[in-house]
Amino acid sequence: VQVATFPWFGWQHSLVYADDFLYIKNFFPERWPAGDPPTYSDIDNESSTKLALLSARTENEKRLRKLATGKRPAEELYFLAADPFQLHNVADKLKYQAKLTLLREQLLDFLTVQDDRWVSGDGYEYDNLPYHGPDRVRRARRDTAR
Repeated sequence: VQVATFPWFGWQHSLVYADDFLYIKNFFPERWPAGDPPTYSDIDNESSTKLALLSARTENEKRLRKLATGKRPAEELYFLAADPFQLHNVADKLKYQAKLTLLREQLLDFLTVQDDRWVSGDGYEYDNLPYHGPDRVRRARRDTAR
């Protein structure tokens, strides 16, 4: 079992990988993972990827933009043997509920032992970390209730 946490501004999530499954807990599913549209401010303005995402015209391009920048559900589960690129979330499928419950418990147990700030309710300090990028000012994001 491998566990990772990502407590960065805007999009806080942790994950566990075990037995060909990837489980992701998104602590704020109402937040955008790449800054709010339409500017997606957390993606580098010089990026050709950002330019392509913003200029999406076809339905397939719009679908790809949503996959890259769209809000995520509170829980995601991917069966990597059948879906190595993690495109099909199976968290709501009855067939996978036992695995979802097991990985959720493993992740929350690990985060509790580690005194993870999102689990304990003190994670808002991450919203106020200084940003050192060029020409950018980050504002506190206390606009979302837990």
